[in-house]
Amino acid sequence: MSKYLNILIAILVISCNSTEITKSMVDTKTFVLDPTENNKIPISEVIEEVIFLPLETTNESLIGDIHSVKYFNNKYFIQDRDKVLCFNADGTFLSKLGSFGSGPDQYSSCDQFIIDEINGYLMINNQRTGMELLMYDSTLQFLSKRKYNDPLESIIPIDGKGFCFYFGNRNSESHKHYVKTLDNDLNFKDNFIEKSFTIDHSITSPFHGSYSYQNKAYVYPMFENVIYEVDMEGYSLKYRFDFGNYTITEEFLKSIEGLSSRDQMFALKESKYIYNIDRIFESDRWIYFQYYSGTEGMHTVLFNKELDKIYDTRGFTHMPDFGMMSLMYGMDGDDIYYTLDPNLLHGTSEEAVNFQKFILSKNEPIRKLKDKTENGDNPILVIAKLKSN
Repeated sequence: MSKYLNILIAILVISCNSTEITKSMVDTKTFVLDPTENNKIPISEVIEEVIFLPLETTNESLIGDIHSVKYFNNKYFIQDRDKVLCFNADGTFLSKLGSFGSGPDQYSSCDQFIIDEINGYLMINNQRTGMELLMYDSTLQFLSKRKYNDPLESIIPIDGKGFCFYFGNRNSESHKHYVKTLDNDLNFKDNFIEKSFTIDHSITSPFHGSYSYQNKAYVYPMFENVIYEVDMEGYSLKYRFDFGNYTITEEFLKSIEGLSSRDQMFALKESKYIYNIDRIFESDRWIYFQYYSGTEGMHTVLFNKELDKIYDTRGFTHMPDFGMMSLMYGMDGDDIYYTLDPNLLHGTSEEAVNFQKFILSKNEPIRKLKDKTENGDNPILVIAKLKSN
């Protein structure tokens, strides 16, 4: 059996109780992966160029805990824990999106940053404290604040016509569907993808269960190892992940339904199963995703659609050619976004010293960054450009 098999399942018919699916026949791409196989092709083999972009550090632009990086209208938008910061293409700070507070044009939590590319809207999902969607135009000017009714995992624009509301794994009977569609005024349209079992959503990572590609919504419910494509009329099964004997079974999930959240998590970690596909990005030529294996740690995978080829590395990404990067935070075409902490260039901790020994003696661009940055500076945006073939 080869290390990676990529097989095509044709003519897959999906149905749901609430709505007949318009795409009744669709090709589903299945990724067959062996989480125990160690002979992987490193992601660094497909990196053509790396650009290090220091992000200007001011009192107004301090970055703490990055959630996402997005590129739109020649600007970088960095979602921090409770704010969205906008930087010009050269890394200079431009502005913060909106303001923190309880006023009619303010938000008190920034749980998700959303871009509707067709309508040119920038949005902040104020989920934890208000269940509100704040709308801004492409010049960062406030437009409106719109309320919604039910707690959710994420919001994704669809074709400029409305939104996909993804609810994730929640116990409430009112959330028996993973997905609702709403129009641009947040009026309810339809339910999609009814759930067959329930595991408490509190053990999952919120806001990592969906992504946007080609102005459509893609959701990947926890424990199912699949990705659904959603539009305003229905949904279809787009990708399936097959980990052989490590693919989680519905029988196992049903066996732990009655346990507490704590015991559910213990059972999942002690099992042999791959139970979480996370942080997925897709472009015309690439798909990036992560999955967690209890004994092997985090796998980061990059799939080339044109070559039908998978590149995989274990743990957090270690790329000796250009640095030790943290999680990937975004993708735009053939560019993928990581960050580099300037404290690693200047610090005296064991991690920093090891990094300096490993990298600074070999890498001229990073060595030059040491002269341009200081402890406490904003993260350096690392733009890795993928090879064209």
